Amino acid sequence: MTIREATDADVPAIATLAEHFLATPYARTYLGASRAGLELFTTYLLEQPLCTVIVAQLEETCELVGFIALLGGGSPLDEAHAVCEELAWWVEPDARGAGRVGARLLDAAEAWARAHGLKWLKMVAPHQSRVGRFYERRGYVPVETAYSKGLVDGSRTRPSPDVRGRER
Repeated sequence: MTIREATDADVPAIATLAEHFLATPYARTYLGASRAGLELFTTYLLEQPLCTVIVAQLEETCELVGFIALLGGGSPLDEAHAVCEELAWWVEPDARGAGRVGARLLDAAEAWARAHGLKWLKMVAPHQSRVGRFYERRGYVPVETAYSKGLVDGSRTRPSPDVRGRER
């Protein structure tokens, strides 16, 4: 398994992985994006100086099986506390647990943030999920809770029970 920063050539494969995430119950509840939008967003991240996408690639097939997208910048309240935020993180279900792909992506995200002078890495997780417990085992602490409310007719305001407890 190779963990590396993405290149422009990876954009279509990253968009495919993002489509797999968007098909999950959690993502269907809150998110929606077109293929073109996913590719445009990924390209944008690769062009920005304090953004990146880090990918996990199988050595034998060169197939991408996971990614983490990061946005770094100064805090609007205190420039000395520059923050890196996870924008998206996905590992294909068949690759989870095999060689700790998710943990290796998170290690690479932390290293990238440190190398760019960022002081904090902010990760998100579905409410009461195994992902949150994974972060806590890695030394992360819960700082805030985000609340969401659907504002368009037909939008769901609460995740269905199958949304909670999913691992990435």
